[in-house]
Amino acid sequence: MRLEDYWGVGPKTSDRLESALGREGAVAAIESADVRALVDAGVTRGRAVLHPLLRIGHC
Repeated sequence: MRLEDYWGVGPKTSDRLESALGREGAVAAIESADVRALVDAGVTRGRAVLHPLLRIGHC
């Protein structure tokens, strides 16, 4: 799966995540809602927290 297929992940965020975590690591961080890994990779905390909430239908 391409990182850009995830909500909120565009070209800049995709590049940032791949540089910091690698594609597989980025996918794992998104899928497991690993906020710390996403923030450490440069994703804003709000976006890192919002994505999992949207995914499970809480927003």
